[in-house]
Amino acid sequence: MPYLTAGNTSFRDAVYRTVGFQTAELKTVVKAVADYQAIPNVHQFRSLTEALDAWRVSNPNEYRNRLSGIQPQFDNELAQQGALYVPATPNNNMAWVKAVSNQLEPFKQYAVGDILAYRDNANQGTLQACLARYLDFAQSKVPPARRSAMKPAPFQVSTQWNANRARMFWEFTAYALPRTVRYNTGVPNPTIDPSGACTTQSIGCAICTEFAFAAAHVLTNGRVGGPKVEVVSWSGGGSAAHVYCLVGRAPGLTGKKLSARSTWGADCVVVDTWLAALGHKVAYWAGNSEYPFPYFLDGPVSLVMET
Repeated sequence: MPYLTAGNTSFRDAVYRTVGFQTAELKTVVKAVADYQAIPNVHQFRSLTEALDAWRVSNPNEYRNRLSGIQPQFDNELAQQGALYVPATPNNNMAWVKAVSNQLEPFKQYAVGDILAYRDNANQGTLQACLARYLDFAQSKVPPARRSAMKPAPFQVSTQWNANRARMFWEFTAYALPRTVRYNTGVPNPTIDPSGACTTQSIGCAICTEFAFAAAHVLTNGRVGGPKVEVVSWSGGGSAAHVYCLVGRAPGLTGKKLSARSTWGADCVVVDTWLAALGHKVAYWAGNSEYPFPYFLDGPVSLVMET
C-alpha cells in the first residue's frame, strides 16, 4: 500500500488515533507526510525525514508502536523517494549553517525591539517569554548595556560585503551581560516580577535589520570557502518591512532585485534570527513549506549586502 503518493490517507490512518494523546512530534510527521503528498519535492522530503528523526529520538516508544504495522513497507517507500533526490541535491548549505548553530541559537533569547507592532508574528506558545524580554529592556530605568553602544546605519548604497559593519551590528545587538527575567503568566503584557512564576533569559535586543546583520556576522566570521551569504530585505507595502539572510542562493543570479524564490536553488537556506527570537526556528530550506511567513520570501525582495 502506498503511503506517500497523493490522494490517500493511509499513513495517517495507520499511525493516528482519533481518541487519545498524540505527541507534537507525531502531529508534525502527519503534517509533513501530507505536505509531501501535496508537493513532492526535495524540500518537503527533507522536512519529512527531519520530522521522522525528531519523532524517533523524542518518543521512541510511540514511534515504534505506531509504525509497527506498516514500517517495512513505509521505510521501503521512503527509501525509494529519497533515491530521487540524493544525486542532485547534496545537503551542503544547511550543514554549513548548522556548524555555527551554537552561535545562532542564542538569538532565540534576544528581546525583539518591535514585538508590540509585530506580536502576531510570534509563536503564540512563547509569546509571554518574548514580551517579558522586551519589557525588561524597555522598562529598565537604565537600559541594559550592550557590547557596543554605537549603532551602524541600517543601509548602505553599495551591496558590497562589509565584514566590519556586520560585526558592529552584532556587537550592538548583544548585551554586555546576559539577564535573567522573571515574569507573570496569563496576561497580555506580562509584568516583570522578581518573584514571578516563569523565568526567561535575555542576551540582547534588536529589530529585524539588526538581527539580520548580526546573523550575517556569525555566518561569516572566521570562515573561509563557504556558500554565498546575503542580507536581503522584503519590501511588502513599499518599504523595507523585513530583513533576513539567505545562504547559498544559486550562482549566476545577479541584480539588486531578487528573482522568484523558485530560482534560488534546491540548497538555498533562509536564516531568520528575528523570527527565532519570536519563538520560531533559526534556519529553513527556502523551497519548503516550513517557513512560517512565506510572503516574506515571495514578495518583492532586494539585496542589501552580499559576500
